[in-house]
Amino acid sequence: TPATYTAAIVAYNSMGKWWKAVETLDEMMDHNMAPLRIGAEHALMACEKGAKWEK
Repeated sequence: TPATYTAAIVAYNSMGKWWKAVETLDEMMDHNMAPLRIGAEHALMACEKGAKWEK
């Protein structure tokens, strides 16, 4: 859901590490939502790549 991606991005921005944001997602979601978690993880990896490109 958009809210999930927003939460992931907020976590990414506050912690600066996409894998920390993924850990936060794990706490938010149960195992039945694994496909959504994977999608969010990919989005976070894209954020990480984008952050590297900006530097």
